[in-house]
Amino acid sequence: GTMASCCFGDQGELAFQNTPSSAHGDGKVPARSRIHFSVFFPEGSGVRPAHMFFARTALTEAVLDAAARFGGIRYDKRRMIGSVDKLNLFTIDGDILRLDLPIEAHLGGALSPGGVLILSFGNQLDRSYAAEVASAAIRTQGGSQCALM
Repeated sequence: GTMASCCFGDQGELAFQNTPSSAHGDGKVPARSRIHFSVFFPEGSGVRPAHMFFARTALTEAVLDAAARFGGIRYDKRRMIGSVDKLNLFTIDGDILRLDLPIEAHLGGALSPGGVLILSFGNQLDRSYAAEVASAAIRTQGGSQCALM
């Protein structure tokens, strides 16, 4: 029914596989040092997005590795920057994140704690996929007060 439309389950491939309170991450990272993101996997991967947390000081490359491992996304780290086969992290605005900086260095602008990270191959994020991700992320935020019946 329409009541449940804000809840999980009607968003297909872009429905989250967990809740923010059950975010996946390295339990050894102290709570005060954690930063949470909504992580979306490469288009067509069939992997549903996940709420994840990372150490604020972790290198962006380590964040990418952990997210790819969690999603079972295989990729070759030796790919050259700019290669269509290189796995990258993007913001919701399609900005590519530098992997050699700590994730917290990217905060501000399009990336904020609790914001969206998108894994995608190549150095350009497909705009239509970014738009789908944006609407799924908004639905999730809107649906977080939803009671699951």
